[in-house]
Amino acid sequence: MKNRVLIIALAIIVLSAFSSVPRANAEPLTIMAIIGVATVLSVSTVDIVATNYEDNRDQRAQHEDTE
Repeated sequence: MKNRVLIIALAIIVLSAFSSVPRANAEPLTIMAIIGVATVLSVSTVDIVATNYEDNRDQRAQHEDTE
């Protein structure tokens, strides 16, 4: 699980670092709002992956016991 979270986080960082973005002529609050939304979406994606992994733990343990 930790590997998946790290891979997702690193992929987001790499994509944001190498993406070419034109100069924005926007208000500072608008730019901060866009960055905030992107941050929340990134964090929620990692949270969904972690929660899904935890929810399936019992099912995976039962599957391993039957084998």
